[in-house]
Amino acid sequence: MLYQFLLPESNYKMSNNLIIIITIVETIMPHFKVLYEDKDVLINEGEIHIKYYFFPVCTPKIVPLKNIKNVEYAGLNHFEGGGKLWGMSATKWGYWFAGDLKRLSRDHYIAIETGSWVRKAFTTENHRQVYEIIYKLWKDYQNQE
Repeated sequence: MLYQFLLPESNYKMSNNLIIIITIVETIMPHFKVLYEDKDVLINEGEIHIKYYFFPVCTPKIVPLKNIKNVEYAGLNHFEGGGKLWGMSATKWGYWFAGDLKRLSRDHYIAIETGSWVRKAFTTENHRQVYEIIYKLWKDYQNQE
């Protein structure tokens, strides 16, 4: 995941600076086992990566489990963010939806509350499975504290 961001798929010439960056990232980044990944989200044992979160650069929002206050799973209609392909919905204020060009065909969304004024919301093809994984991880993390 991280290497895709640092090393684009296009042809490039490897430089010493890039090798140093990769080495530093490998050294300081914790290695978590990936539990689920699709085009919209990556879930590992310690974080949730909501892909295509930031507009217009398409970078992910990384939410550590320790920052999660609540996880919401709700039905989606065109008046509550369902018609919004990316960003803040006018009718669902306080929810920032990650980019998803297939959102019009989705019927549920997942929102993560971290204590900030905006909830991190996204849709995904396997919404129920993703919600169950996130909810279980979040509850297990809370029980460890």
